[in-house]
Amino acid sequence: MKPRPLALISGLGLASALFLALAGHVQGEAGLTAFGHTISDFAAGDRGGSVETGMFLAGAASLVLLAGLRAAAAPLSRTVAGLLLVWVGGVIAGAVIPTTPAGLDLTASGYVHRYVSFAAFIALPVAGILMARRFRTVPDWRPVATPVLSLALATGAGGLAMLTTSMVGHRVLIGLAERVLALTALALLGVLAHRLHRLSAAGARSVTA
Repeated sequence: MKPRPLALISGLGLASALFLALAGHVQGEAGLTAFGHTISDFAAGDRGGSVETGMFLAGAASLVLLAGLRAAAAPLSRTVAGLLLVWVGGVIAGAVIPTTPAGLDLTASGYVHRYVSFAAFIALPVAGILMARRFRTVPDWRPVATPVLSLALATGAGGLAMLTTSMVGHRVLIGLAERVLALTALALLGVLAHRLHRLSAAGARSVTA
């Protein structure tokens, strides 16, 4: 498939993922709060619901985006492509393998969920930083180098805050940290999808002109 429809599908998928996650929070289990509980806590309280579906959709949309970037010969190194696949796999695995409901001791699936999520949260900001460095040297992608870098750093900061509060901070404000991470991650991917769509649309116009 050509890059332009892949960019469009990816962008719609990311927007839908955000909408579903927000809807799941509105309908979330009583006692869960956006500041004190993770997105996974909301998903575990409503197995197969909109939050879990949104997580899966975010991973699938990211995979479509990667396919579009590769089809457009975007300046992605093998390392970056591999990190994006880790992100995709971690998000999808996190949607399929549930964490333990809030307040209970982690089960085996809860530990798997935790560590695949950590892998995803590390992989995406590192990929973004590496992409931004490469984008600065390519005229077509230079306009998004700074936004990608800024969002990657914000995602990394959210991930670091989440890891810190999870390990030594008694999960204080873990929900807030994760939502900063999730929103900046989706924004980073959205910037890439938008730029891919613009470049592929411009290419299509030049071909038909």
